[in-house]
Amino acid sequence: MIGKLVAQADIVEIVGQKTELRRRGRELVGLCPFHVERQASLTVSPEKKLWHCFGCGRGGGVLHFIAECESCTMGEAARLLGERLGIPLSPLNAAEHKAWVEAQERDRATTDLLARICAAAAEKLPDSPGLDYLRGRGLSADALTAFGVGYSPDDALVREIARTAPDAVVEASGIFSTGRSMWCQRIIVPLGHGERVISIYSRSADTGPCEKPHLYLAGRPRPLFNADRSNRHEPVLIVEGILDAISAWQLGYANVIGTGGTDVSDDSLHELRCVERVLICFDAEVKTVDGRAEEPGRQAALELSARLGSIGVRADVVDIPLPDGEAKCDVNDLLRAGTTPEEFRALLDDAMPPATFARRHSLESPMYLLEVIEDGYIYREAEYEYRVDSFNFGGGEGGVKCTLSISKDDQRIGRDKVSLSSAKERRRCANACADLTEAQREHVQRHLLALEDELVKLAIDDSPDAGVEERAADPMTAEERDEALALLRDDDFLTIVADHLDALGVVGEDAPKVLTYLVMTSRITEEPLAACFKAQSATGKSHLLGRVARLCPPEDLRDVTRMTAHALYYAPADYVKGKFVIVRERAGGDDADYAIRTMLSERGLVLLVPTKDETGAIVFAEKRVNGPMAYAETTTKLNINLENETRVLEIHLDERSEQTERILARQRADATLAGIRRAAHADRIIRHHRNAQRLLRPLTVTIPYAPLLQFPAAQPRARRDQAKFMELIKTVALCRQYRKETKVATLGDEPVEYIEADMTDYTLAYRLSASLFASTLDELNPRSRDLLGGIRNMVEERVSQQPGWEESPVDEQERRILDVQFTRRDIGSYTHVRDRTLVDRLRPLEESGYLHVVQGGKGQQYVYKLSGLEAPDPRPSGLLTPEQLATRIRAARSDAPTHDEAQGEQTITRDRDASLAATQPRAEAQRMLNRGL
Repeated sequence: MIGKLVAQADIVEIVGQKTELRRRGRELVGLCPFHVERQASLTVSPEKKLWHCFGCGRGGGVLHFIAECESCTMGEAARLLGERLGIPLSPLNAAEHKAWVEAQERDRATTDLLARICAAAAEKLPDSPGLDYLRGRGLSADALTAFGVGYSPDDALVREIARTAPDAVVEASGIFSTGRSMWCQRIIVPLGHGERVISIYSRSADTGPCEKPHLYLAGRPRPLFNADRSNRHEPVLIVEGILDAISAWQLGYANVIGTGGTDVSDDSLHELRCVERVLICFDAEVKTVDGRAEEPGRQAALELSARLGSIGVRADVVDIPLPDGEAKCDVNDLLRAGTTPEEFRALLDDAMPPATFARRHSLESPMYLLEVIEDGYIYREAEYEYRVDSFNFGGGEGGVKCTLSISKDDQRIGRDKVSLSSAKERRRCANACADLTEAQREHVQRHLLALEDELVKLAIDDSPDAGVEERAADPMTAEERDEALALLRDDDFLTIVADHLDALGVVGEDAPKVLTYLVMTSRITEEPLAACFKAQSATGKSHLLGRVARLCPPEDLRDVTRMTAHALYYAPADYVKGKFVIVRERAGGDDADYAIRTMLSERGLVLLVPTKDETGAIVFAEKRVNGPMAYAETTTKLNINLENETRVLEIHLDERSEQTERILARQRADATLAGIRRAAHADRIIRHHRNAQRLLRPLTVTIPYAPLLQFPAAQPRARRDQAKFMELIKTVALCRQYRKETKVATLGDEPVEYIEADMTDYTLAYRLSASLFASTLDELNPRSRDLLGGIRNMVEERVSQQPGWEESPVDEQERRILDVQFTRRDIGSYTHVRDRTLVDRLRPLEESGYLHVVQGGKGQQYVYKLSGLEAPDPRPSGLLTPEQLATRIRAARSDAPTHDEAQGEQTITRDRDASLAATQPRAEAQRMLNRGL
């Protein structure tokens, strides 16, 4: 009942009756009614239904606020709230009151237990290895005593103290949940408020590498270190580590807080809300990641400054200089280097605004929400401010549209209506800003892209259904239903699919476009397919995908240009379940990489969201997004993340000049009357296929001959590739379900309808996918292999023109071929591959040893020779051909076939003589084969 009361109560309305509130970011602030103050220190979070005052420390939920105002118990506060809401509330019975009292006593006993452990550890510190370690870090005895630092040689210390406490208290303390490593040869530091120890920080005392150097009590809150002693009206120094905070104290700056890392939680950020000014002093560190220099500490400082700015706290950044030859420096390093308190204070006095700090280190300043205004928002990025009015998130192709005002140094430099989802619009908007250099305009363009992500996330967070327009299936007339059924019952259904897509403008590419159609159809299965289309820019990847998407019922399509990092997590529960999801360009889904990958593998996402209950205790709620989903994306990259690559069908488009000529010819033909007539039939084709897709039933599909199949097992990824191949067979069978008999089997007590995949289904799946699985066994990607073939042809043409070539013996011809040297320009001129693309395709040939680099490097022209004359053809797929499978089925039949094998043979011989079906594909498969698939 109390939970129902709290859920229905409007905390903003209740608090607002006692003090005037104004919005700051996503929260509201006002003067605390419980003590005298001039500056607002009370904050209210409508989302969490919590309030907190940083002046007097009071806080909690709506019941706590009423209890404070009325000077009554929590039970009386609940009764008053019930009267206010018109919900009668019975008083706590004896058992409920007893449970509440026991919970309060257990909390006091838990903090007492943790305090006793810390006190015992402090007694162990003298003459221990821990003291030697801390002295080596330059920390004095006074500093260690001031913060109650101790040492635990082993877990006997905590076990002895735990024997004196009840089991429920020991469990609530978490002292054994973290494991024995929390207490063995570790520095122990209490965390809490005053004498009340809420948690414990444990730090390895070993100077060498350690698997877990920093540990905290599992399941306990993690308060900011030294936050209870800090003066909120003076600049508060924020440092990463606990020992860094003690070092700053020893250097004479006592107003310091340790965050325990750069990843500051929302709760910790909440504690800093009423600080007037923050100085962020994170580690100066340079790391090399994938050949790029990164500065994680400095970048984290900028991100924290943005988050603090979003809650109205001024944050400047301290620039710790890196000593010569060093890659890392923190506050403790400064202490050990002999920095004096005066020098340390001078360093803090030189703290600079985030924009200046970002420019000094060539870092990007994060954008943050500064203020919520009527009908819009104000975002800030260091020196730039972006006011968003008339914000509209249409999702999909609509994207983010708004009226945008841009200011620099508080002077407006531009105002326009803009679609932030359009690169062209972002560029136009940035160019319209007055008095900006070209570099500054590029800077603004990056801000506008980040602003799009922020607004999309804001829309999703504020309304779970923002931007999601669920469409019901269009009504189908009896005539349209008959037309759709006729299409599904046609012997040449997949051939018709290829023809219809050709009519919609997809020239050639018969295998890729039929595969894409099958991926789209697999959305109704329990194991949908996923595909990644690889080809260089302007080859028609998005065109092909877009045309297939038009054949999908709109209610089952999720077609997006870009997907932000958190979008999938915050989508409505069934937003992608059973849908065909398209991300138009691989870079558009990079931020959401992990979420997409998890959805494809686990067929669902579970987001664990921490929040607080009415008592202020941390609790967790699950946010689920259901799958599975069929998925497709496009990319210009030759190689993508292996974790993603093994989960998708890699579909390479035809980049040869012959295909380009076919496309050009089609473009010219589309401008004629015949082309216009062909385009006029597009709506009819689209309607037929959408209705046909709606009539497909998600039946179970069995493959009777599955035990007779084989799949190459040379690589571990075969475990996923075979599953994709089997699913492809099943999807082909689903498309042909109206040509099959629907059977019924009993599983447990439930009848299950199913159909069987026949030999035609296997033949079609084999013809469509054999080259796909061959490429997974090949050390070269298809584009590099095509380039290798072009290089061999170029070299052979050169040597064939040499005198005496035809009369020379074979070994002499081979030697001449291997002696020919050629440059990248030679290769590009012969193959017509562009420079940047050429470099990407050459790299695998160099790494795999197909080309020998005679000369090359920085400032030098690259010169190559062929390393050998191995056949350039890729490895075979390793799959059984239809003829080989038919032979196996006949052999199995002659050897007393099992029931499943007999079913497979029966499937093959259903419509014609068994010997004929065993050696020839069915008519539809043969026609597809004739198309070159």
